[in-house]
Amino acid sequence: MLSFARGINSRDEIVGRYLDKAQNFHGFLRKRDQYASIDVPFPGAFSTQAFGINDRGEIVGSYSISGGTQHGFLKKRSTFTHIDFPGAVSTNPVGINNRGEIVGSYLDSSLATHGFIFANGEFTRLDASFAGNPGVVATAPLGISDLSEIVGTYNLGGKTFGFLAKP
Repeated sequence: MLSFARGINSRDEIVGRYLDKAQNFHGFLRKRDQYASIDVPFPGAFSTQAFGINDRGEIVGSYSISGGTQHGFLKKRSTFTHIDFPGAVSTNPVGINNRGEIVGSYLDSSLATHGFIFANGEFTRLDASFAGNPGVVATAPLGISDLSEIVGTYNLGGKTFGFLAKP
């Protein structure tokens, strides 16, 4: 069995994913040395992966459905909510701050990767763009601070670079 820790909050609660003997991913939450599986309860859902957790215990991640389409989720207590960028063919939320702002990436209909922020019930596309570098592609936010500062990666000329975006 393989496991991957992906996120931690200030209460030392850890989320991630693990692979079972049947080669299926499940999310997990480690809290006070106790482990709990996280499996999205939506019809047809499988391969749950937890990526981020804030200090309120809100968890973001993704799951797949038949055909391999990936969707995002937010788990608050025992309630799961879909987190899908409008019009996206795949959505992958990976970070959540203590204000409940969520960041991640999605694939559009041409399979280009874009970043997003989901705040106050609204999605905003987030693409790294820098003056003089029109070839920036594949923006992927990876985390968000409580000051709404976003870190992530982008691709330019076949190379991957990091970025910090401040509000």
